[in-house]
Amino acid sequence: MRSNIVPSRLATSSKTNSGVDVSKPFTRAELEDACRRNKTKEIAAMAQARKRDAIARQNQRSTQRGMNAVDTSSQLRSLDAGVKLCARKFNEAKALADKLDEEVKARCDELLGLEREASALHEMLEGSNDDAKRILDLIAEIERTNEQSERILLYRHQLNYIHHRVRKNSVVWDSH
Repeated sequence: MRSNIVPSRLATSSKTNSGVDVSKPFTRAELEDACRRNKTKEIAAMAQARKRDAIARQNQRSTQRGMNAVDTSSQLRSLDAGVKLCARKFNEAKALADKLDEEVKARCDELLGLEREASALHEMLEGSNDDAKRILDLIAEIERTNEQSERILLYRHQLNYIHHRVRKNSVVWDSH
């Protein structure tokens, strides 16, 4: 298995067999095992150092508490001031949130109104609502009426032309 052998230029191990130096490449398993053993020792040492530091800090705090006289009234005042400050910040944040909530609701209502208007206009353009159908019917009726008026005007023009010719011809006939 060639893939388990690390290339010889990266790492080698040396063994002496009866005074002769022999170089052999490390295998992946050997390298991983060495890393695991080394890491375990480092992790254990770090954990013990953390435990020692925690115990030292705890001992230091307990000695500081025993040495200082505690003024409960000043602690209560500072605690009360902190609570009031937090309550004030909360109330300001809540007022701002309520204001923003009202603004969002107003804009949502405005958006709904605009969407309704847009859909109504879209239906009118498509001709799918009652008003659009009525408008299309009226347009068709207007076109029919205009065509009928144009026919009547054409007929009147023709009659006027004939009437004019008849008068002209009668004048010509009378002159003979």
